[in-house]
Order: sequence, then C-alpha cells, then structure tokens
Amino acid sequence: MKSFYIVAAFLLGTFWMSCKLINPSEKIPTYVHIDSFTFRQPSAGQGTASHDITSVSVYYNNNPVGFFDLPVTFPVITTGDSGLLTVSPAVTVNGIHDFQSTYEYYTFDNKVLKTNPGKVVTMQDTTGYNTLAHFPWSDDFESGNGFTNLGGGSLVVDTNVADVFEGHRCGRIDMQPDSTFLAVAGKSFSMDVNGLTYLELNYRCSTPFEIGVQVLNSTGGDATVFLVGGYPNPNGWKKMYISIQAVAQQYPNGQYNILVKGLQGTGGYILLDNLKVVGDQ
Repeated sequence: MKSFYIVAAFLLGTFWMSCKLINPSEKIPTYVHIDSFTFRQPSAGQGTASHDITSVSVYYNNNPVGFFDLPVTFPVITTGDSGLLTVSPAVTVNGIHDFQSTYEYYTFDNKVLKTNPGKVVTMQDTTGYNTLAHFPWSDDFESGNGFTNLGGGSLVVDTNVADVFEGHRCGRIDMQPDSTFLAVAGKSFSMDVNGLTYLELNYRCSTPFEIGVQVLNSTGGDATVFLVGGYPNPNGWKKMYISIQAVAQQYPNGQYNILVKGLQGTGGYILLDNLKVVGDQ
C-alpha cells in the first residue's frame, strides 16, 4: 500500500508540473495611452502645421504591437526594465475612414517605455515632415490666387476673418443654384511614377465639391481625372489627404495641375486653404 501512495504522489506531482508547463504564468502588460500628436513647426516652404492624424502603427523593440485609432489605450508585453516604443502616425486617405495608412512623409516617434505592469503610461508623441517630403506645388492664397476660373463662377481670395482658417486669406467659391464650377491651378508639377504623392488641403463647405488632376503632355496623352470630394461641413474646417499617385501611374511623364470642381446643386459656398502637393520629388 505504501508503494501505491508513493506512485500516486509521483503521478500527481508530474501532472502538476505538466500543467505549469502548458499554462505558464501570464505576464502583466504595461498599458500605453496616446491621445494625439504634437506637430513640429514646418520649415520654410513646407506650409501649414495643420494635420489630422487619426490612427497609429505601433512597434515595441521592432516587433509589431498593433494598428489603432486615436485616442487609444493598448497593452504592451515588455521585456526587461525598458524597451523602445516606435509610433508611426497614420491618416485617413481620400476621406474614407476605413482607408487608414501610415503617412510616408511624417516622422515616426521613438520613446523609451519603462516596464510598469498593470499601470497606464500616457505618451505625447511628436511628428513633422521628414526628409523625404518635397513640395512641388502649393497655394495658401496669402500671396494671391494661383487658380484660373474655367466656368460656372469664380474662385476668389477671401479676407473675411470669419471665413479664414489661418493666416489672413483663403480661397472662396460661391456656387450658384444649378451651376457647375471649375477652376485649375496655374502652376503645374511633376510626379514620380514609382513614388507616393498626396494632395493635402483644409476645407469648409456648405455644398459638395471634387478635387481632380489635369494631365498634359503625358505618355498616355492629355486627360482630366477627378478623384474624391468634400462633403458639407459648415460648422468647422476639415483636413483631407488625397492620394493622387494613380494619375501618374495611368498617365506617366506628364505635367499635372490641380482642379477644383463645384458640383451642381442648390448653391452654397466652398472655402479652401493650405493646398499642397507632397511627394518624393
């Protein structure tokens, strides 16, 4: 009988050790909270510091943690006393919330994350334009109006303090009922077919509009391509990031001009500011 108890104790101990191996104790994560980004003051020629960073891609010691909408609190399983947390800003592309992408022309932020199990660490991340960013075209209306009106009304410089987003001027289009408006930027720019190119802009409107690109002298011929638009938001200014790279891929080696189109409707206004093309050349 004594040998039976010895065997039973041995088997029970072996079972307990097996459970410990199968279900090891779980590490308690350190939690990180990110509310928003601070944007560094742009250098000369980079335009406004206005941004709309809506999400982040996060790595810990070069290992992926996740992709999160802001604001967010997320867990990190740390190693040792501290590790490196890398946060890359991401934006809403083409006004589509489900189309979130890290923005290639914003810097990522590296911070040391100290291990603090079960606690929430609040981080204030900073970004700005990186060295890849080039600005081949921009118009903030501070030095005049770079657009030519092609019909249906006029895009004019507005100095009304109640209308202006920042600075002293913005662009304004007053839409007439049942009319369509079109204007083209007077200065053209080029795009790298293999690169990534965006149009950034701030807008406020009571009637919808579209942004497009006029193509001249490309390998694929001349063309007019409308991409995405803005929808009424009379209560405040919004920021938009529009991917225009597909135009260069379809019509390579051309000269490109930004188009603004006011859509036919019941009338209203469109306010524009800080339009700028951001690319790698």
